[in-house]
Amino acid sequence: MGLCHRIDNWVIHRGKDYYEDSLTEISSTIDLCGLKLPQQITRIDQALKSAACGSDLIVLTDQRMVATYVLPKALSQGVRCKVSPSNGNWEIMLALKK
Repeated sequence: MGLCHRIDNWVIHRGKDYYEDSLTEISSTIDLCGLKLPQQITRIDQALKSAACGSDLIVLTDQRMVATYVLPKALSQGVRCKVSPSNGNWEIMLALKK
């Protein structure tokens, strides 16, 4: 796992190879609807990393497989995860376990 740095309402996640920096606002919504499944899996993995650093995220997806995939991944990373149906899509709430 990479390094996390928290600055005000933002989290900087630095990948293990130091080539993948990303800046994520805490308490943000990410809409994955319309993306292809491999892209959604990649983005949900990034969201899990941000949640493990302290971000509270809501992820929207139109892929049931993403909603199923995220539950065991969140558990293994110490992230609280709630999946619920939302207007024909799936709403995934991610937060660091306290």
